Amino acid sequence: MCKIDITFRDALLEHYPKRGKILQFFEKANKCSCEWENFSKINLNRFKDYLLKKVSPNSAKQYIQIFKAVVNRYIDNFDMPTNWETMLQTKNDASQQIYLTENDILRIINVNPRNDAMKYVQNSFVVGCLTGSRHSDYVTFTTDDIRDGYLVYVSKKTHIESKVPLSKTVVRILKENERNDIQERVISDDYFNDLVRELCKMAGINESIKLYRRGKYEKGEKWQFSSSHTARRSFATNLYLRGAD
Repeated sequence: MCKIDITFRDALLEHYPKRGKILQFFEKANKCSCEWENFSKINLNRFKDYLLKKVSPNSAKQYIQIFKAVVNRYIDNFDMPTNWETMLQTKNDASQQIYLTENDILRIINVNPRNDAMKYVQNSFVVGCLTGSRHSDYVTFTTDDIRDGYLVYVSKKTHIESKVPLSKTVVRILKENERNDIQERVISDDYFNDLVRELCKMAGINESIKLYRRGKYEKGEKWQFSSSHTARRSFATNLYLRGAD
């Protein structure tokens, strides 16, 4: 068996640089470093149980999938406990999410942002709402992606080319970004989501709602349940409401 020449921490951050929180979850659950030598059955179970207490079942499942992907990349270089993947299995659980109406999106467009970071998030999020692209894609769009009235890009996640008809608002935002040098910024997912929620709150998206999440019902104002992925979900839902299948 070959000697491991990279720590698990470095391996995870190399392939998933925005998912360092996974390391923190493991370390808080087990009071030890998130490294190869600490991946015992007991520690893996504690890791899974801790995730399920701290985040939604869907988020826990996503974090575990990333964890397993990194382990499997280096599985030939070290020994894992027998049936280690079984220790990380989670049950599927329903989770309700919000979407933004076309009127909600218009209200976000009309918000006067408080600073440059909020302006960047506002522009990026609105582009996501009007193109249906993923967060990892919509934060990167520039006027170079415009071709003959379409937004044309290759998804970072699927490596599949997408061609989306452009609205005047998206064209305006991309040109504004270029004119005012509003480029892609290094903003953590948590901070991006905080600013999305603040924008929605400033836009008055505050109707009271109840959603089933993390295995229980949660009540609050609509803006409190928004996130970067709300953009993609809103695009799809609004298309459906316009008659798409």
